[in-house]
Amino acid sequence: TLKANQIVVGMAFNLFGAGFSATLNKLIFGISFDYNASDYFEPVYIKGLSDIPFFGTAFFSHMSVVYIALALVPVISFFLKKTEIGLNLRAVGENPKVADTLGVDVYRYQYATSIIGCGLMGTGGAFLSTGLLHFFSEDMVSGRGYIAIAAVIFGRYTPLGVLVASLTFMAGNVVANILQTTNEAIPYNFLVMIPYLLTILVLMLFAGKTRAPMSLGKVYYKG
Repeated sequence: TLKANQIVVGMAFNLFGAGFSATLNKLIFGISFDYNASDYFEPVYIKGLSDIPFFGTAFFSHMSVVYIALALVPVISFFLKKTEIGLNLRAVGENPKVADTLGVDVYRYQYATSIIGCGLMGTGGAFLSTGLLHFFSEDMVSGRGYIAIAAVIFGRYTPLGVLVASLTFMAGNVVANILQTTNEAIPYNFLVMIPYLLTILVLMLFAGKTRAPMSLGKVYYKG
């Protein structure tokens, strides 16, 4: 509603969040701190399924947040395609003026989805520190948010496509980690570049073939 450039505002929030989180960490916890054992997530093994050779460990021995994220894929797909609110949301993303003429409150949808989306992304960041790494440090995200944007583009703006894209980028990260422990001849700096190089390659190959929502990032002038 302030009609500001959404890309510029998004970058400002991104930079502010990185600095503000590091500042809060130092104010609350000091220079460094460690979590207690009860402060982070533990893997949840699904009985029977987790015992399946090879596939069981890979798919059915994760932390609870991972299962929730996977469950959200069909839930959000159904929401966007089969519910009135979801269809209205898609209309707002494609052509807010038409949606407005049909009685849809465009600004309300934009605010609500921005807040919910940021909440989900914040949950992912919190899980990175409490679930995967068990500590917090400045710049620990290391640009993964930009890889998430690439995953959305590669996934053609669909929940299932984003899941496939995320698994693809994750594979690049896994390969980098394996090579770090098994191949000392390759410099560490080159190995940590693998996920980001994969991101650039995917964007070069698929970005031009993906159609984003028509009004993505554009200011809507009501009336």
